[in-house]
Amino acid sequence: MTLAEMKSLPGGAMIGMRVDAVLKTYGLPAAILASGDQRNRAVPAVWQGTEMRLSRGGWDLIYRASAMTLARPKQGWLNPRPAMPETLSGISGLTVVANGGVGFVRIDRAMHKTTYTVPNDQFLAHKVISAQGRFNVPVPIRNIVNQTENKCVAIAGVNKIRCWVLVEENEMPLAVYAVDLGLSKTGSEATGYTISGDEVDFVHHKYAEHYQHWMDLISD
Repeated sequence: MTLAEMKSLPGGAMIGMRVDAVLKTYGLPAAILASGDQRNRAVPAVWQGTEMRLSRGGWDLIYRASAMTLARPKQGWLNPRPAMPETLSGISGLTVVANGGVGFVRIDRAMHKTTYTVPNDQFLAHKVISAQGRFNVPVPIRNIVNQTENKCVAIAGVNKIRCWVLVEENEMPLAVYAVDLGLSKTGSEATGYTISGDEVDFVHHKYAEHYQHWMDLISD
């Protein structure tokens, strides 16, 4: 699968984005479910005047037309006026998973110094690692991915196929993504999808394989 094909899926462009950028692009979700414990208790957070209490741990952003079926989270926020963004048309809902405590690396070449800083703004400190959507109606696989060059593979034990996305520059791997497509009974249509970035363990292992292969090539 190509990067363009992945990003054509509703929410596919969110992978790797900060939640700050997601909210600016797609608006507020129907709910933000925040995981927390004694170390990650909810703290006040404000987005463009909307007050919330969110933990510094992981978040699930739930995009759907209604939040009425969602139980009020112990740590999180429910949107009193949820609406499905037009940019996510074609799906009934999208669950976006974001890791917390993600900082920025800054390199001072003059000082030969590298620093890693986690923003105080929790919307900047959370980064999207995966997204899961369900189509309103099944979509033909051929409309999602051209498998002539990059064949998707069946996932053992489940009615899904996995499509890998490899981003390279001069044969050096820059990023790897996995797109899992849930199949209809006929196997020719997709009922939904899960997109995972290389912060997810199994995708990170795949990236490490590609990187090691590249290292072997340049060392020969």
